[in-house]
Amino acid sequence: MRKNTLIYLFAMFFISQIYSQNIVKPNIVFVYADDLGWQDTQLNDVGDVVPWETPNMLALAQSGANFSQAYASAPSCAPSRGGTMSGRMPLKNKMTHVAGGQIPEGKNSNKIIPSYFPGRLQLDEVTIAEALKPLGYVSGHVGKWHMAANHNIYPEAVDQGFDYQDTDRGITRSIGDRSVDFATDAEDDPYRLDEDGRPYDAVTELALDFMADNKEEPFFLYMAHWLVHSPI
Repeated sequence: MRKNTLIYLFAMFFISQIYSQNIVKPNIVFVYADDLGWQDTQLNDVGDVVPWETPNMLALAQSGANFSQAYASAPSCAPSRGGTMSGRMPLKNKMTHVAGGQIPEGKNSNKIIPSYFPGRLQLDEVTIAEALKPLGYVSGHVGKWHMAANHNIYPEAVDQGFDYQDTDRGITRSIGDRSVDFATDAEDDPYRLDEDGRPYDAVTELALDFMADNKEEPFFLYMAHWLVHSPI
């Protein structure tokens, strides 16, 4: 049985199980935070006290499920994304480290030479968007793609089954030092706080627009924030 057939059958099984065998197509929103450690929020407050307040994340967990023993497919950015999007481990999809597309050269200071990978998630890898498309889903990607040798080079999300993409950097573009340069409620502040006290972020707004534009049909939204990757 071909790989894409298996993923399609799994998607059908997943959707059919949600409401006791009744075929219901729920909207799927996948929020991906860049380099967020599993102990970096109040969600898994183990050990030292977590200084960050994440009330919305806590509310989502309380109304859903928190998988306390789930693991990323890789410890760095691009391989982890490729594993998540294809459902295959980096050794299988050949995305084994962040920078690809060239044969690495050994250095005296390096004890291990990084393995070669072709610099992109291969087009024959079946993504979540491609698996959902036969089920009538429209798929959108907002934010950081980085499943190629650079952030926005071929193949992008629209080359891997997505109907829409926008790779705006949002609040990370030029906000400065986020440890001191906080958003304000001043009218000329490009990151002006809204009535709930949240700073304006283009990535979030683009994601909301995609959901509003596609609310009449089942959708899959992959919202990959550039935060909290930089500064590290």
